[in-house]
Amino acid sequence: MQIFTIKNTANRDMKNYKNIFLLLLVFLANVFVLKADVRVYSFKIQPSYLAPGGGLNVPKLNAKTPFKIAVSLSRSMFSNGAYESGACKVTLVYAGYNGTTELGTRDVTSADFNGTGFLTIGMDAELAAGIVNGGLYLRFTYFDTPQQKLLTQERNNESIPLKYTGPRAPISDLFTYPALNQFEVGVKLPNEEIELKWRKSELGGASTVNITIYEIETTYPGNPSSIIISKQQVPNTGSLKLDAAALQALKVKLSFDYHFSYYVVIETLEGMNGKSGLFCFVNEHPGLWPDDVPNSYPHAFWIFRPDSSGSGYGELKVKWLVDRINASNVSIDLYNEDGTFNRNLISSTPNTGNFMLPKTNNVPLGPFYQFKITSIENPSEYGFSEVFHHYLD
Repeated sequence: MQIFTIKNTANRDMKNYKNIFLLLLVFLANVFVLKADVRVYSFKIQPSYLAPGGGLNVPKLNAKTPFKIAVSLSRSMFSNGAYESGACKVTLVYAGYNGTTELGTRDVTSADFNGTGFLTIGMDAELAAGIVNGGLYLRFTYFDTPQQKLLTQERNNESIPLKYTGPRAPISDLFTYPALNQFEVGVKLPNEEIELKWRKSELGGASTVNITIYEIETTYPGNPSSIIISKQQVPNTGSLKLDAAALQALKVKLSFDYHFSYYVVIETLEGMNGKSGLFCFVNEHPGLWPDDVPNSYPHAFWIFRPDSSGSGYGELKVKWLVDRINASNVSIDLYNEDGTFNRNLISSTPNTGNFMLPKTNNVPLGPFYQFKITSIENPSEYGFSEVFHHYLD
């Protein structure tokens, strides 16, 4: 019994020794794996290109940004006093909202160290015009002797941010809908949407924007604007759809009444911004909104409309939304209240959204009329105004 016990104790000791030896091998292997021949000691923007408080200074929005960086490298010494290999590759990378771009690469050899353990290299680079956000980091490639292979580090945890310090002039042509000279934005049915559109590429690569719609009463000069809609951190896709019924709930005025005008402002977190021109929301379907009088002509498209129920000094004036008809030029006809044709007012006029015919005795004052507008290039596209009363104001 005693011999059996001694034998078992010896076997257990051998197993413990083997386990300890295996753990030691794993530990040593990890030590050698983590051991690099050359390392990045520091990565800095040279002082003359620094922004106040740190980061790369971007002083101009519409110009390239040249700059210089300094990268310090170190390599270890063997016990015999010789140095390990210093061969490596340093790549400067810009990281923005739309991915990464390599700005420059420097190949380093052991000879560059001049027999020492430290080396500082300078690199010239530049950012393209319009880049005002994101950051810079190093992509570092070196040969690791214990693993006998090239390793690459994406050192983005040491990223240097960009800081735009130039003027924040508004982008005048940022909006495509409503455009700067577009005075009407048509509101369709209450359950349909209005789509604001802008040039997203003009905003320096921003991924999100803040959008605000202001109302201003223009009756009295100097009246302050009031915010009716404010949306924060909207994806910068170039468009935003607004529910027409929501606009109605916000008591947006749907008419040609320019006493109440609106404008849209877009801003990025970096301070870039753009502003639309003044416009009014136009009700395209008068009979389908609360408290509106239905159109008495059942075939009306409710797209085109007279300037007012009166006709000033007897002239005929009509306004329409130019983006509601596919036309460079249009013809304008006058119809009677019952929908029968009366006369052609003009055979062709540019699709500008405005037309006026001076007073003529051929169109008697007093009756109710209606305008019809037809595309010259696409005659199947046409629309009627609401019925209006032709009288002297």
